[in-house]
Amino acid sequence: MLNLIFGNKMHLKSIIIKHFYTVLLFGMIFNFYPAIADDPKSDKIDQFEAFQKENYQELVYMQVDKQYYLAGEHIKFKIYCLEKKALKASQLSKVAYFELLDSENVPKLQVKVLLIDGVGYGDVFIPTNLNSGNYILRSYTRWMRNYGAETFYHSILTVINPFRKPGLKPAPKQEDISLQFFPESGIIIDGEKTKIVFEGRNANGYPIDFDGKLIANDTVLITDLKPMKNGMGSFEFTPNIINSYQVELIHEDGIITKHKIPAIKEKGVSLRVFESEQNFHVNIFCNDKSALAGSESIFYIIHGNGKILGNSSLTLSNKRTSFKIQKPLLDDGVSTISLFNSNGKLLISRNIFKYKSSINELSISLDKKKYHTREKVKVNISAMKEAIPGALMNLSISVAAYDGNYNNNQHEIVAGLLLNNMLKGRIYNPGSYFEGSDSDIAHSLDNLLIAYGNSIYSWQGKESIDDIKYIPEYRAQLITGKVWNKIRNEPAQSILTYLSVPGKKLQFYASKSRSDGSVIFEVKDFYGNNEIVIQNDYTRDTIYDIRLDNPFSEEYAEYSVPVFDIDESMKGWIEHLSHNMQIENTYFKYQPKLPSLSVIDSSNFYNEPDSRYYLDDFTRFIVMEEVMREYVYGVNVRKNRNGFHFMVLDLEKNEIYDENPLMLLDGVPVFDADDIIALDPLKVQKIETMKRRYFKGVLDCKGIVNYTTYEGDLGGYSLPKNATVMEYDGVQPLKQYYFPEYSSRQDQNSTAPDFRNTLFWNPQIKITGNEEKIIEFYTSDDINKYEIRVEGINSQGEAYSAKSYFQVVSESSN
Repeated sequence: MLNLIFGNKMHLKSIIIKHFYTVLLFGMIFNFYPAIADDPKSDKIDQFEAFQKENYQELVYMQVDKQYYLAGEHIKFKIYCLEKKALKASQLSKVAYFELLDSENVPKLQVKVLLIDGVGYGDVFIPTNLNSGNYILRSYTRWMRNYGAETFYHSILTVINPFRKPGLKPAPKQEDISLQFFPESGIIIDGEKTKIVFEGRNANGYPIDFDGKLIANDTVLITDLKPMKNGMGSFEFTPNIINSYQVELIHEDGIITKHKIPAIKEKGVSLRVFESEQNFHVNIFCNDKSALAGSESIFYIIHGNGKILGNSSLTLSNKRTSFKIQKPLLDDGVSTISLFNSNGKLLISRNIFKYKSSINELSISLDKKKYHTREKVKVNISAMKEAIPGALMNLSISVAAYDGNYNNNQHEIVAGLLLNNMLKGRIYNPGSYFEGSDSDIAHSLDNLLIAYGNSIYSWQGKESIDDIKYIPEYRAQLITGKVWNKIRNEPAQSILTYLSVPGKKLQFYASKSRSDGSVIFEVKDFYGNNEIVIQNDYTRDTIYDIRLDNPFSEEYAEYSVPVFDIDESMKGWIEHLSHNMQIENTYFKYQPKLPSLSVIDSSNFYNEPDSRYYLDDFTRFIVMEEVMREYVYGVNVRKNRNGFHFMVLDLEKNEIYDENPLMLLDGVPVFDADDIIALDPLKVQKIETMKRRYFKGVLDCKGIVNYTTYEGDLGGYSLPKNATVMEYDGVQPLKQYYFPEYSSRQDQNSTAPDFRNTLFWNPQIKITGNEEKIIEFYTSDDINKYEIRVEGINSQGEAYSAKSYFQVVSESSN
């Protein structure tokens, strides 16, 4: 399959479609009225369905063990890769990418993570030279790069470096604020009642609270303003184009600042939404005949999660019409109403959000709320609602020291999957939009959707994206690059290229460059940092240079980073955590080393050889020529004026090949038999041979002779000058995480200090149906408040989240 993929991008798309889209989209469509064949509405629906069918889209959500970190700590994380439409585990990508970026999009930390059934986890160390600040945490798959960096997962993560001065900017002045206005319909129309959402932030990018007034003509009070949540609120009024309007903000020190609202238009299209318990009511107004293309007919399409959820044709009467959307027809989360004129031109779009207060909650219960140091904690986890029979929940749990000052950028899976991953831009404290009464949640979410109305995922009236530039890592990590003709300074086509990871385990790959010079290596079981060798056959030509691509995306979304801001009240907290972290790092070397959980296939790419020779089983020769002639059957050694040659006897056809076989030394191809003959046989542990013609992908070998040294270090062989040798990071190996246990009196009385800031982290908790799960861990020596966070998703695409708190107190406390 892989060779077909590499040779034909459209064939790749066909494979993906067949593999992942067997569901008929017609079964997902809820039409409010029958569609008319061959009309613009039907054409738009066909375009939408074609785009969804031709474009398999993934989304990523990342969990971290806490909301803030100190330089010198590890970020522990879990990544979910989901199929966008159903929010179920994606089986397409097998590698995810983790990055920590500064405010200028400069990567500070980068890691590749293995995905198994759409889930991966790992950790990364924060170096002590990293400055304090707010950083962008982002994650994505190679396939997602085809749809732009806006589709990547983004959130804000705070790093505090207690060893460096934070370099804080001066506190912003109260009058240095940004007040933005977002009309519900995008414009304000003369005489038409409208809703306007406002958002106030200070110069550091943080929401502000304020009192304000909408004033007409500098004197007339229209309405009072007050933010509802995160500096955001809304007001309604009926504008008159002859008036001038502005908002006056009254600050705490009495300073008044004035802010103009957007200009009022004489004509336009208005779409307003009012929510009731069972329906969304939509009112449409249009006094712009040019927008209607000479007809009073319009139509709408409602879509969400890659599905059409409703559509209908409407006729304006006295410039107005209306309809309602029944909530049961919508999926949870963001849906979009798109309104078109009779020619199929988009007039206006509006996002709506369906929310249930009982949405997929978890229950966390503790045996008590206060614990002593080094005491066992029992946590009972269960679903609060009736689970789908047989649905498997994949959860993570983190237990970390808690401080409310660092709760503004909290990561929360329900908000992440239903909200964050659907809207452009950075949403401040997204989890807070799901807190409060149902009416407050609905109101604040609607304000947010109006302000951040652009959806990340858009079909844009096209049937497909323009080009598949990045094929998915369907089975393993891909290493890509280009073969370059150094003489002509242009890409080189049809050049057989080899990639090797030198070592005792044979890791050898081949690729032939395509018309644009590109080569692709599918590298299996490539874990951690390794030295790799890339080369072509230098005995045939030395004019080629092989340049590897950066595996991480160099495209960046517009994502604002708030200015790092701490105050004097946090000093004691930071010093406390820093003290804990330094003690833990000092005693880290004494922790037990747990084995890796990654399973590596030990077989070679040619599976079992025809012959295997362990040289210690024979009388040792000091010359490789004698070893080959005396012990290695079926590989004839010949020498002429051009040097040595190996000729393999094909056991199946009983014929001798007249050219060298593929010769490998610790996985590195050696193209000149003279270099093999020059090896010291005392450094070679074994020789394996394949005595037949062997095909694998682009590889066509007249037999194989594979040499393995004792140390896996090439045994003194010098690589040719045209070989590219470099350090390269593979995926992180899966690991177990160690946390101390104090089950005995001896353990409890141990003098080894334990001042963990994260008491427990387990990224792989599995619960089936309504099963209850009991998690046990021990407190440390640190007297502190701790937060338990449990998040995850089940096999039906439902997200779950819960948190709880407890206190660790001294033995003398009650």
